[in-house]
Amino acid sequence: MNVKPPLILVAEDDKSVRLVVQQALARQGYAVQSSGTAAGLWKLIESGKGDVLITDVALPDGDALDLLPRIQERRPDLPVIVMSARSTLLTAVKAQQIGVFEYLPKPFELRSLIEVTQRAVETIGAPSRSNAKTASIEEGGPLIGRSRPMQDIFKAMARVVSTD
Repeated sequence: MNVKPPLILVAEDDKSVRLVVQQALARQGYAVQSSGTAAGLWKLIESGKGDVLITDVALPDGDALDLLPRIQERRPDLPVIVMSARSTLLTAVKAQQIGVFEYLPKPFELRSLIEVTQRAVETIGAPSRSNAKTASIEEGGPLIGRSRPMQDIFKAMARVVSTD
């Protein structure tokens, strides 16, 4: 019996990051298709392919967070992992409120991406994830922190803010 490996969609404008992510996922046995633009990402989404989406926020022709509501409307059960060099609380909170599976601030360890991807793959076929409410957030000033502890705090705060 020949079982197809899960197909991971990757949207990242930085060619070197995209290549490293593709290679790391392929080494784990995943099939990977990628794009460097929001337009290319949308074509992948429209094709109906892909089991998990990993996307950078900042793409040269658009912001992935602005595209995510359309993606979720088209593919509501597609787990989305968002990567971002915009290490601000606003970005983390917005990603969580849109309903992403996970937010990974850059730089991150490949091991973390692999672990999150595996968890996302494990949700395939599970009951539908609840759609997170989208609310507007006013930025009261940037909270920036690239250290691992600060990034963990951002993720925890984003989760708390997006709950009732």
